[in-house]
Amino acid sequence: MNTATVLTFKAKKGMVIAEDILTSSGQLLIPKNTVFDNFVKNTLYSHAILDFTVWTDDDSVATPKEIAQKDVEFSINATANKITEDIKPVTIKASHKEAHEYLSEYEYSNKNVDDIDFENRILKIKKNPDFIYYDKMYSEAVTYFREDLNDIVFKNKKINLHKILDVPLQIINSNIPTMNVFDLLLNMSRITDPIYSHSFNVSLICGVIGEWLRLSEHEIQMLMLSGLLHDIGKLLLPDNILNKTDALTDQEYMIIRSHTILGYNAIKNQSIDPRIKACVLMHHEKCDGTGYPSRTTGNMLPEFVKILTIADIFDAMVCARKYRKSYSPFEVISLFEYEGFQKYDTKILLTFLQHVGYSYINSKVKLNTGQIGRVAAINERNLSKPIIEVDNELIDLSNNKNISIIGIL
Repeated sequence: MNTATVLTFKAKKGMVIAEDILTSSGQLLIPKNTVFDNFVKNTLYSHAILDFTVWTDDDSVATPKEIAQKDVEFSINATANKITEDIKPVTIKASHKEAHEYLSEYEYSNKNVDDIDFENRILKIKKNPDFIYYDKMYSEAVTYFREDLNDIVFKNKKINLHKILDVPLQIINSNIPTMNVFDLLLNMSRITDPIYSHSFNVSLICGVIGEWLRLSEHEIQMLMLSGLLHDIGKLLLPDNILNKTDALTDQEYMIIRSHTILGYNAIKNQSIDPRIKACVLMHHEKCDGTGYPSRTTGNMLPEFVKILTIADIFDAMVCARKYRKSYSPFEVISLFEYEGFQKYDTKILLTFLQHVGYSYINSKVKLNTGQIGRVAAINERNLSKPIIEVDNELIDLSNNKNISIIGIL
């Protein structure tokens, strides 16, 4: 009888486990020859164990690598029109309602934010001496980080946790009185390939959320490492699809989605915290089961995954793309409020949105009416609709549904 490695979410009831499954500390969790069922599945998820070995007497059990390769091969063949003619490519564009699918990659709407206001804000931030210092550090670190990730994926080098985490920890531990922390994080220089800078930013945002949730120092570091590595699978995807500015076809979207399994497969044998591996595989999962690759629901999603998912989407939305301008933090808060409490962990999301909102008190903002005002207070029950002071008068946006913030000035 042969053995095969299966992903936990792909395992079927009745499969027999071929090797003892141990916890990260080396304790026996599931003994050899146990029959796989829902109890075993939940136990494995609770310990962030994402694959295991089963007995098989045929070749019907696909390995994680084979699963990813089959998905990519099918998608590439489909894109090349090597599928039956009755299967038509479908373009995917995200509506406001579909933002959970990863709005950063599939939203092509134009925004009515004044270009001059937008450029003036960026110019003001980038003249700040503190920003100049950390931006230089950030740019140099991202360059080295690119080399590190490529070595891990293409040369199978061991992950040097201390090296890749050094600069993110310096930035996250800095105390900068002259700047909003998100102004610092979200206006750093972006290198040509956004995978690296996005991963770096997600790591920083994860660190901020970890502090807000009062995680231990070790947990914050492991969470930041999860952010750095979460999109590593995208290095294995075709550049022409990753860099495409038009709407993706359904087959191209399938290829993009395969990066979670490809990434997990690239780092599964590394000696790193299993929660990091869980984030690489599961960072597109949603608490209501609408995510991918396994449609895992909230009660089985590790806390790190829930945190990273929010950080991932927030950074993608507030940062400009070739095909659209950035969303203001309050617009992103509105999107999260619209659907977030079903799709994301309520405690984590509320903590994040409240702190983001409060970080912009006293900031100058532009409203969709063209008025310029100052954020005077935050509405706890409607975080995307703060109280704005305009010409010495207070406007409660929660009582004015047609007025919204479209830019931070």
